[in-house]
Amino acid sequence: MSDISRIEINELRNQVRTLKRMLFGVFGLVIVGGLLVATTLQSVPDVIQAKKFEVVNDEGKVIVELGNIKGGGVDNGMLVTRTSAGGILVGLTANADGEGVVLTQNGKGGTLVELRADANGGGMIQTQNGKGGTLVQLGATSGGGMIQTENGKGGTLVHLTATTNGDGLVRTQNGKGGSLVTLGATSGGEGMVVTENGKGETLVALSATFDGNGFVVTQNSRGVTLVTLSATTDGGGLVETQNHKGRTLVRLGSGQFGGFVETENGETMRRTSRIP
Repeated sequence: MSDISRIEINELRNQVRTLKRMLFGVFGLVIVGGLLVATTLQSVPDVIQAKKFEVVNDEGKVIVELGNIKGGGVDNGMLVTRTSAGGILVGLTANADGEGVVLTQNGKGGTLVELRADANGGGMIQTQNGKGGTLVQLGATSGGGMIQTENGKGGTLVHLTATTNGDGLVRTQNGKGGSLVTLGATSGGEGMVVTENGKGETLVALSATFDGNGFVVTQNSRGVTLVTLSATTDGGGLVETQNHKGRTLVRLGSGQFGGFVETENGETMRRTSRIP
C-alpha cells in the first residue's frame, strides 16, 4: 500500500471519529433538553406533609424545629428556634393541659418573656430577668385585670388589681411582703388610702366614716392614734391630738354654737376658747 492510500485512510478514520463525537453531543443535548422540559412541566405541590421538619446550618446543627408535642391528651403543633449550641430562642408550644404557650429565652435556658394561661384559665404575660426571677406579670383575677411588678427575687413591689367587689386596688410593697401604700375602697365603696411601715402597722389612713364624712388618722408604729381629722355629729370639722398612751390632748372643732378649742389638764377636758 502506498503512502497516499495510508494518508487517505487515516483521514477517513478521523472524520468518522468526529462524526461520532458530534452525534453523541447532539444526543446528550436532546436528553438534557427533555429533562428540563419534564421538570418545567411538573406542578408545584399544594401541600407538603411530614411529621417533623428541621432547618440545619452548615454544620448540621438544628436551628429551627417544627413538630408536635403532647398536651391535654392530644397532639399539638410546636415551633422552636434555637442557637447553633442548642439553646432555645423562641418557642411556640403547648403546656400539659393543651393550652398555648409563647416563650422567648436568652439561648442559655433563661426565660425572658412568657405568654400562657394561668391556673384559672385566664391569659398571663410574664417577663423575667433570665435567671428565673419574675419582673412583671400581667394577668387576670376573679374580679378583673392584674398587673404586678417584682424585684426578681420573689418580692412584690407594686400590685394593681381588682377586688372581689370589682373595685380598683393599688398596693406598693417593700419587696419583703410588707405593705407601704394602699389605694383602694372601703366596704361601702368609698375611696381609701393607707400608708404602713412595711411591718403591718398603719401610719396614716384616709378614708370615710360610716355616715359618709371624710376621716384621716395618723398613728405611731405601735398602732396608737396620734392625730385624727374627722367631723362632729353636727357636721363640723374636728381635729384631735393624742399622746402615745391614747389620751386626748387637744380638740379643735366646731359645734352648734361655733368653733372651740379644748385641752386636757390631767383628767379634765377644758374648753379654753370659743370662736363666735
